[in-house]
Amino acid sequence: MTTRALFARLPDDSVDLILTDPPYKDYQSHRPVAHARVKAVAARQFDLEFFARQSHRVLKDGRHLYCFCDHLTFPAVRSGLEEAGFTYKNCLVWVKNNHGSGDLRGNWAPQHEFVVFATKGKGEPLKGRRRSNVLLKRLGDGTLGFYPRVSNYRYLHGTSKPVEILRLLIAASTDVGDVVLDPYGGAGSTAVAARWKTDIISSRK
Repeated sequence: MTTRALFARLPDDSVDLILTDPPYKDYQSHRPVAHARVKAVAARQFDLEFFARQSHRVLKDGRHLYCFCDHLTFPAVRSGLEEAGFTYKNCLVWVKNNHGSGDLRGNWAPQHEFVVFATKGKGEPLKGRRRSNVLLKRLGDGTLGFYPRVSNYRYLHGTSKPVEILRLLIAASTDVGDVVLDPYGGAGSTAVAARWKTDIISSRK
């Protein structure tokens, strides 16, 4: 199902959280490895204005939206969401345990991604303790560690996000039974993370 067809099936004010990593730039791994070719990601699949306006339509008042992007697309994503009626709240930073490719000699190596955090209206309070907008995890010895990037070849998808980070965002913005929407589902990591929260909280009852 295409993103447009998915939104067309959703009523107004029917979603409790939108969490997504849209195809904001072309990606295709060309590394000469013995794995099957990773599925290409095409930026032309992402219509920012359509995504922003439809997300605002289907999201319930006060609820949250998280959208992954990079340093180049951050200004456009933020302004596009604001033009659609969202309230920009913050920019979360995922520090990865490796860096991307690109200009290997003339530029600094990118080792992060951004997550735009926005709300429809004022926004409901986050759940749990207040966390830093830099997404690092506390290890058993009290030090901070990375949420490592997901191998391209684990799901044959070049931009899969760590389920641990998706769980963190979902836990901060939803209750059990809430509807979580990822209109650019990719490898399905958001669905795995959302199901995890339901399983964990239900087991505590």
